[in-house]
Amino acid sequence: MTAVSAGLVALTGATQADDATGSESVDIASAPASPPAQTKAAPVAPSPTTTPSKDRERQVSRGGDRTSPDPKPEWLASCGPADEEGRHSNGRLAVSDLCEIPVEGTHLLHPDAATAWWRLDRRYRARFGEQMCVTDSYRSIEAQEQVYAEKPGLAATPGTSNHGWGVALDLCGGVESFSSEQYAWLREQAPALGWDNPEWARAEGSKPEPWHWEFSAA
Repeated sequence: MTAVSAGLVALTGATQADDATGSESVDIASAPASPPAQTKAAPVAPSPTTTPSKDRERQVSRGGDRTSPDPKPEWLASCGPADEEGRHSNGRLAVSDLCEIPVEGTHLLHPDAATAWWRLDRRYRARFGEQMCVTDSYRSIEAQEQVYAEKPGLAATPGTSNHGWGVALDLCGGVESFSSEQYAWLREQAPALGWDNPEWARAEGSKPEPWHWEFSAA
């Protein structure tokens, strides 16, 4: 063997020994290049949003931009004031202390009762498409005496009727029947506004009168 052949054999043996150890030769030309450095983008400010105010939320929930209750009608705003000092007795109230409600005929009520009636009548009209029908309201002492003479077993003793304080109404238009839709609706809705068919006047009462309604918060 020549010296050149011996050198080739020695070189081949060394390469096989390196492969046996699991070491690998690195091909510089085929190695992946280092990834380019990434540049961080500047943070983008969020778009401004408009948060509705609590007042606006309340307005929307009620429908529209109304922030105050509906104003009283002129007829109601101009009547009264009520007899707060009690200077009059049952059936002897001054007309100036009462409110004339806008229904067919002339009907007077205590200002507080008239205000509650107005609110109730608005709901009634929205439900039934017509105004509440009224047959009787404030009764003077003379009117009480006349009714008592005509209906002694039905009318209250003169001077004791709540009609004499302007806080009672007799209704019509279907309400005068316990089985009517109007009566059932009023029994459900009216108490929240201070009006009710008193227990003695209900179907199971001592003197059933579905048409008789009284205001109890005056």
